[in-house]
Amino acid sequence: MAATDIYHLADDLAFEIDDLLPIVDAAQLLGFLNVEEGDAAITPSGTEFANSEILRQKELFRDAAVENVLLLRQIRRALDAKSDHTVPEDFFLDMLDEQFSEASACGRWRLRLHGVATRQLFDFDAARRRFVLPDALEEEISKRLTGTPLKARTGK
Repeated sequence: MAATDIYHLADDLAFEIDDLLPIVDAAQLLGFLNVEEGDAAITPSGTEFANSEILRQKELFRDAAVENVLLLRQIRRALDAKSDHTVPEDFFLDMLDEQFSEASACGRWRLRLHGVATRQLFDFDAARRRFVLPDALEEEISKRLTGTPLKARTGK
């Protein structure tokens, strides 16, 4: 696809440029757009994302986010490394406090972490205040409800 001037794109989409720029930045960070000298061009992965069903979009987003966003990659590695695939919320909040000196930036990241959980990167168990890999949370809920691990019941 040919590159499009971001200001023209904002007009075509009826967006204020200030509202569109964060979306463009995020798409560029994820590798869905290339931006050069004010022109944006969708990448092959961006095209796949745009043309996919919602579940595939979630997979593509998850993979791109973990690959391209250092903080999310660190969270995912920490969750993968733990035998129960859970890590206390405070672990990540401490990491944010170290990486961001400004309280408002840290607060925005805290909200984003919880928002990212809805995109299948990881889940947040509010009762225990722990980040959890999606499969680990499903397993924990199954154990709480039935007393039997899901894997034992389904053979997964």
